Amino acid sequence: ARSGAELCGGAPLSMAPRKRSRGAGRVAPPPKRAQREELSTSSEGGAAPRSPSPSSADDGSEPGDDAVLLPLIIEDDGDGVGAPPPTPSPSSVEPGSPAAGAAVLARWLHPLPLAAFFGDVFEKRALLVRRGEGGRGLFDGLLTPDGVWAAAAAGALSYGTGVDVVAFDGKKRVTLNKKEGTVASEADLKASFARGDSLRALHPQRWPHAPALASALADLEGYWRCVVGANAYMTPAGGRQGFAPHADDVDVFILQLAGAKAWTVRAPRSPDDVLPLVSSPDFGPGEAGEVALEATLRPGDCLYLPRGAVHSARTPSDEGGGASSSPSLHVTVSVCQGVSWAALLRAALPRALDLAAETTLALRRSVPRPAYDYMGVVHADAGERAASGEGGEAGAPPALYSARAAARAAFEAAAVAAALAVVDALPLDAAMDAMAAEWLAARWRRLVAATAADAGAAPVLGDSFR
Repeated sequence: ARSGAELCGGAPLSMAPRKRSRGAGRVAPPPKRAQREELSTSSEGGAAPRSPSPSSADDGSEPGDDAVLLPLIIEDDGDGVGAPPPTPSPSSVEPGSPAAGAAVLARWLHPLPLAAFFGDVFEKRALLVRRGEGGRGLFDGLLTPDGVWAAAAAGALSYGTGVDVVAFDGKKRVTLNKKEGTVASEADLKASFARGDSLRALHPQRWPHAPALASALADLEGYWRCVVGANAYMTPAGGRQGFAPHADDVDVFILQLAGAKAWTVRAPRSPDDVLPLVSSPDFGPGEAGEVALEATLRPGDCLYLPRGAVHSARTPSDEGGGASSSPSLHVTVSVCQGVSWAALLRAALPRALDLAAETTLALRRSVPRPAYDYMGVVHADAGERAASGEGGEAGAPPALYSARAAARAAFEAAAVAAALAVVDALPLDAAMDAMAAEWLAARWRRLVAATAADAGAAPVLGDSFR
C-alpha cells in the first residue's frame, strides 16, 4: 500500500513525532555552508546528477524527514538539448485537468522529469533551472512590465489589496503605500518606481490582459488539487531590493519574465523551521541561516523554493549592461498552502474525538481525582528527581518522587490508550472532503471575482503571501 503522500506525488512520511528536548524552541546553530549539486542535461532530455548527492547517508538509506538537501541546479547550455517541450495543442488535453497542469509544470521544469522533481526535490531542496539563450522566451506571453503599467492605467490596482509599494533599507522592509483601498494611479506608481521602490502586484492572473497566466494557474490547480496563487514583483535596476529575508508557508515557482534578479537562498535555521505552517517574520542582519544558494535569474529561468526556504532578492548592479541594466519582473506562483498532514488532522480530530467518545467507555470516564498531585508542569521532572535520588520541595523524600513518577507513567499510558481510540475513529474521508470543499470554495470565489471584474465591479480579493 502506498502512503497518502506518495499518492499525491510526495515522499513517504514518517508519522512518528520527533522527540523534543527540554530546550526545544531554541534556534540551533546554522548548518555549514552548503555546496550546490549541479545536473547536466542528458541526450535523452532528462537530467542526470554529475555526482552522488552529498546529503545521502553512507549506508545508502534516505535522509530523515528533517533533512534539508543541497540545492539542485540544472544548466541548459543552449545547445538545444534543454529546449522546452512543445506546448500541447488545445485539443490534446482538457483545460484545468490534471494532464493540462502536468504539461504546464513539465514545461517549466524541463529537462527535469516530473517524477524526478517529486522524488528528489519537492519539499526537500531548492531547484534552479537555468535556460540557455534558446529558452529565454519560455515565459513570453504570461506578463510584461507594460502589462503592469496597463493594469495601473486601468485603475485595477488599489494600495494594499492590488499593489504594495515596498523598499528594503538594509535592515527591514518598509511599506510605502498610501491609504489602503486608495486606487494607485499609474503616475504615482511610476514615481515610486523611479525613486527605487519595488512593486508587488497581487493576483495578476485576474487582470483581463493576462489570460495566459490565468490559464496556466487554472491548469495547475487541476494538477495540484489546491489553490494556486500568483504575485508579480517589479524592481528597478541598480541593486534595488524590496523585501527583507523571510520564509513563506507556500511552495513557490519563481518565473523570471524580464530583466535579472540576484537571489540568495538560505537553509532553515533549525529542523523545526522546515516546511513551516505559517510564514516567518522578516529576518534582520545576521538572523537568517547560512547561505545555501546564490544565483542570478534571467528571462526563462525557473527557481523552485520549498516552504521554509529563507530568501531575498535584488537586481544586479548596472555593471556590464545587458539585462542587469533593465528593471526586473518575475511572477511567483504558489502552491501547497494549508494542505499538510497537520491540516488534514486538524479537520479530522475534533469529529474523531466525538465519534470515539460515543463508543469508548474509557474516554467517558473521569480523570483520576488525585491527578493534580502528580500531573502538571510543576511535577514534570518527578522522574528525573526519582532517578537522581534528589529531594525536593520542603525536604520531600526521593520516595515521594518515585511514587509520583509511577503515577505519571500510569496516567500517560491511560492517555495514550485513549488517544489511540481517537486515532482509530479518524474520519479521514470526511476530512478530505472538507479540504476539497475549501479548495472548491476558493476556486468559486475567484470565479466570482473574475466575473465581477469583467462586469466592471470591484473584484473580491483574498489574502496574499509575500
